[in-house]
Amino acid sequence: MQLSMASQTLASPSPLTSHSLLRTSFSGGSLKLSPQFSTLSSSNFKPLTVVAAAKKAVAVLKGTSTVEGVVTLTQEDEGPTTVNVRITGLTPGLHGFHLHEYGDTTNG
Repeated sequence: MQLSMASQTLASPSPLTSHSLLRTSFSGGSLKLSPQFSTLSSSNFKPLTVVAAAKKAVAVLKGTSTVEGVVTLTQEDEGPTTVNVRITGLTPGLHGFHLHEYGDTTNG
């Protein structure tokens, strides 16, 4: 038995054991394959190689006032870190912010 998705078929080179499940996720969805889906095939199977790695951290700012926003830190490979700040609800004028190395500041 095969499971086809978007003109490709999921498969496994060896049979799955009766107690195992192959789990993966796609854009908010989840796919669980039981042992009966034990063969995977692709007409043009090629091993994947990581050519670039991005690191990303997101902080959502929401409190009891009308000020809220999102801070996103992104780093491509070993390059510089980009900080993107989107804040709404601030009073007119200059404002600043600072970053902590660790998110937990309960001990100073």
